[in-house]
Amino acid sequence: MSETIYQRQKERLLQGIQASNLPQTFLVYGAYGAGQESLVREVTQELMQPGGIHHPDVQEITLPEGKKKIPLSTVREVRDILSRSPLYGERKILIVNHSDFLSMEAQN
Repeated sequence: MSETIYQRQKERLLQGIQASNLPQTFLVYGAYGAGQESLVREVTQELMQPGGIHHPDVQEITLPEGKKKIPLSTVREVRDILSRSPLYGERKILIVNHSDFLSMEAQN
């Protein structure tokens, strides 16, 4: 994602936040190191104030250290957390880093 595309996407999402007009789900993807993670973190920060990425209603799935795949048990644990109402505010956010590392079972 070039800096220009990154900026446009960020501006569009921030406008959606201000207008209370965001989609329920959105996918951010691109080449490794292109800025997707920064975009997601900035939008999360704006949506989940105070606390941003460290807000209790933000869940993040990442590749466990020493593992080659994100296991199904991790996805189930997060699914159970997300099935409950938000602790604070109106929404919950799930960030899946490197979804290409989800195990075959976890992808379903």
